[in-house]
Amino acid sequence: MDFLNFSEFLGSLQSNNCLFLFEPEIIDFTEKETVKLSIFATGGLSYSLEIENPQDLELVAQLLSVSLFAKGSRIITWNWKNFASYVLAKTKKPLVCEGAIIDLKIIESYLGLKGNAPKTLGQALSRMKKATAEPNYKKSATVYRSIHLPLMTTVIPHLETVGIIDPDFEGLVYAYYEIDGQENGRLKCHNAYSKGYVPHNLTEEKRVKLKPISDHFFMYFDFNSMEVFMLAWLTQDPLLNELCQKSDVYFALYEKIIGEQTNLKEARDKAKKFFLPVIYGMSAPTLAEKLKIEEATAETIVKRIYELFSPALKWVQAYQDQVKEKGYADDIFGKRRYFDGKEYRGRNFSVQSPASIVCLEKLIQLYQVLVPFTKLAYHVHDGYMVYTTKDQWKEVYKRAMLALASESQLCPGLRLRVSAKAGKNLNQLKNVIKKEGII
Repeated sequence: MDFLNFSEFLGSLQSNNCLFLFEPEIIDFTEKETVKLSIFATGGLSYSLEIENPQDLELVAQLLSVSLFAKGSRIITWNWKNFASYVLAKTKKPLVCEGAIIDLKIIESYLGLKGNAPKTLGQALSRMKKATAEPNYKKSATVYRSIHLPLMTTVIPHLETVGIIDPDFEGLVYAYYEIDGQENGRLKCHNAYSKGYVPHNLTEEKRVKLKPISDHFFMYFDFNSMEVFMLAWLTQDPLLNELCQKSDVYFALYEKIIGEQTNLKEARDKAKKFFLPVIYGMSAPTLAEKLKIEEATAETIVKRIYELFSPALKWVQAYQDQVKEKGYADDIFGKRRYFDGKEYRGRNFSVQSPASIVCLEKLIQLYQVLVPFTKLAYHVHDGYMVYTTKDQWKEVYKRAMLALASESQLCPGLRLRVSAKAGKNLNQLKNVIKKEGII
């Protein structure tokens, strides 16, 4: 590899704009793989090089950091997170960039603009111009800076390179995340690596096998009734906000809607099956079939929900109407989704999409308070798996609970309830009891 020519090329760049691409788009860092790096600059300047070993990669990262990634540069790229994970995995050092990273894949996906990686700097700049002309761009730019940028530069590369022990592979396996890759805004996860796994859909058999890294155990944090709290915050439904102050919101919902008392678990289970499904558009006949109850009883439940929670129903209905009129809906943070004629799906999108942003906001905060104090094992929607030890678990628990239960900065006034479990087996995690301070 001719590092001298590469260094001279970087030094010759006069413009702050450049296009930074790599192949393959998904780099399997669990295997030995040759990566092609290409840089396109103004005036038709370009340079490509192939990286075959960690030593070359480390030197390339250093050269990029002191020139192209210096403060003031504007780097347009495609799927930056994957290259950042590759560098971290192979060199054990994070890829630092003080300039502006513009990941076109994330921005276009968020705005509902679909496309492949750009081929030239001119094409990339043209597509960025189109994206910035979108009415939602100002909102999306706020989310990009506060959520997507830290995710793709530090948080997700950390998650992707920590790993979890799988005896079938005689070592660590790794999750692959796609930022804004799911239509409702959640992180999409798939098996991209030869030594990979998907935490989103682990079977019971697989969960038994997966083990924590040496001398550690798992601590799992997740939000309780998050979508209900999010619905209350979004719609400012007075009754729903009142019920969210109760010790158990689903139990309170059951009592208010059904008008009778039953045991806590039965009430919670039933309320989960009928409250949000009806809010999201489930009809009485479908509800009757789902709950195995008389249709007349289901009709009474649906009618009762519509009577009690009119502000919430009007909110989600407005999104369904928007989809019917335009074919798409925009959430409160500017994320756009097309529905191909299925306008009823705009109802749950109106809640689930902003809820996913809050989950990612909290993932970033969790990373900030725990790393490098400890490591994050994986993330699934509104759940966070953390590594800890017997010596540090109390501090990990304290820091995580403070971060996750704190007021959302993106949704002022929104505070979520958090529960925690711990153990060495994913199928046998036990509640962490705050009052007694023990596991």
